[in-house]
Amino acid sequence: MAKIDPLERLADLVLLLLDTSTPLSLHQIANEIPGYPEAKDARRQAFERDKRLLREEGIEIEVVEIGGAAQQGYRIDPDRFFLPSLQLTTEEQVALAIAVAGTTGPGDGARGALAKLGVVGERPSTPLLELERPPAVAALFEAIRTEAIVHFSYLGEQRTVYPWLLRFITGHWYLEGYAVERAAERRYRVDRLEGPVTMGAPGSRPAPPEDLRRASGAVGVSLDEGQGLPGIVVEVDAVGLARLRAELGSVVTTPGSAAGLVRVALSASSAAMARSWVLRLGQHGIVVEPEHLRAELRQWLEAMLAPTSLPAEVTPPQVADHEPEPEVVLGRSKVRLRRLLSLVTWLAQVGEASITEIGERFAMTPEEVVAELELAACCGSPPYTPDALLDIMVDGDRVVATLPSQLAQPRRLGREEGFLLAAAGHAMLSIRGPGDEALASAVVKLNAALGAEDALEVTIDPTGRLEELVAAAATHRQLSLRYYSFHRDVVEDRVVTPLEVFTERGRGYLEAFCHQAGAIRSFRIDRIEEVADLGPVPSELEDVRAPSRRRGFFDGASEVLLVVDEHGAWVADSVPVLGVERRGTHTVISLAVSSERWMAELLVQLGAHGRVVAPSSMREVGATAARELLARYAANS
Repeated sequence: MAKIDPLERLADLVLLLLDTSTPLSLHQIANEIPGYPEAKDARRQAFERDKRLLREEGIEIEVVEIGGAAQQGYRIDPDRFFLPSLQLTTEEQVALAIAVAGTTGPGDGARGALAKLGVVGERPSTPLLELERPPAVAALFEAIRTEAIVHFSYLGEQRTVYPWLLRFITGHWYLEGYAVERAAERRYRVDRLEGPVTMGAPGSRPAPPEDLRRASGAVGVSLDEGQGLPGIVVEVDAVGLARLRAELGSVVTTPGSAAGLVRVALSASSAAMARSWVLRLGQHGIVVEPEHLRAELRQWLEAMLAPTSLPAEVTPPQVADHEPEPEVVLGRSKVRLRRLLSLVTWLAQVGEASITEIGERFAMTPEEVVAELELAACCGSPPYTPDALLDIMVDGDRVVATLPSQLAQPRRLGREEGFLLAAAGHAMLSIRGPGDEALASAVVKLNAALGAEDALEVTIDPTGRLEELVAAAATHRQLSLRYYSFHRDVVEDRVVTPLEVFTERGRGYLEAFCHQAGAIRSFRIDRIEEVADLGPVPSELEDVRAPSRRRGFFDGASEVLLVVDEHGAWVADSVPVLGVERRGTHTVISLAVSSERWMAELLVQLGAHGRVVAPSSMREVGATAARELLARYAANS
């Protein structure tokens, strides 16, 4: 038997199973499609391998009980293979392509989705924003889209959740839904889910009660760690209030016990969550009530001053095992199949194109284009007579295709492809705003085709100031900012000349010339409280430009070696780390730290569950912060 290109066999298998009205047995399939071994066991192995490859590419082969010696038959349901027509305009296609190209994280999966839709990909040199992509997020998106219940482990407990929203905010993905064990709405940070996500059958999720569907990001729907703790009153100064606003948006205040202090009422899902929030405020906030939470905070801080069993000397970690596994590289047959099916879909839509145009569109050399088209021309339906093959003709540099209209319909997107394309569209829309009509309408059409109208919410700019700052940089306006400086721990006024707006780790930043510093600085947009336009940029500053390389997050930072027990291992998932390694009952973490005060706040959140090993100058930072906070609680008794 002549050797058959595996890609030709795969393409023939797809076309055959799409075209059949009744399920076909493996014996019938092997008789119709060249390339399958004659031996029964070898044929079964080859077919199962093809099925697995097609499933990984998002092509599901239905298995139907047909009885008799064959027992099982196979077909591809056209309704599950083809995507309902999006009817994207040229402007909408370009908008989606730019959204994918300008977003790091979605990567090849989103570009593969574009190829299925017949959209040309754009590849700018500098992406505009980053999107974290935890392993479980695509499965959760699928569960929301199909209204399926989900099961997973979180903080050491098994959870059953009716999911209804994936929200990207402050650089992380969160799942919102009804937690069966808590009998209430809860929010879960997706990168903290432990192990795989198990989905129920489509439609297994009960309809959520409308009064549970909260749209706000309040603390009350924060991480699921307990049964709930309402009625918390925190007293904060101006800096603490600025930090709360940066995290929560607008907050309601009442007068505090002294001038310059205000009180804020919060609710949290547990005392542990409330403790973490308050300790992050450092010296700028203390709990006023309830008294039992004040007592728990004092006990937590006192435990930091007691001896610990954590080792005082450790070697730095050698591996960063908190990082997700690298994406598995696709096999050559799978890559070629995706490209071939996308190419056939596009040719069925346009009918005629040049080899040069095809090569540019699908990133192929002219030789590769001709080779793949020659192979495609050999594919079709049994009996593979000329009239049953794909009608593709190459004449010089021109390609003419007369293909069934059915093949012009885009293929249904795979689970990950659909999520990644939708995420990129939503993310770019959150930056550009509803004024980008082409992108907005493309996202609406995509959501409708995926059946995911309310499944995603991406917030890159919770303050709503990003568009104003982009315009100021583009029109050379000078601004006055009321800004909370984290490193200086003050709220102050800055006069700046905006240069560029960008995102990093899911947050928006303004790169600007700061007149007080006399140098270029980066300002986190969610820490800007007020903006005032001071008019055109002075002539002497018109030539100031943004640096060619942005200052990295770790530039000028010191390396700190931290050891934590099992209750402190959350640090590796919550802050940028250089390395992490689990060693028996404890974990060693290497951090890049540019602020001693930031390190102090991290350590008081860890409590007795972590200690600094090196450098020696940082070893007492946590204990010092604990003593200062205890003194504040004593004075406020």
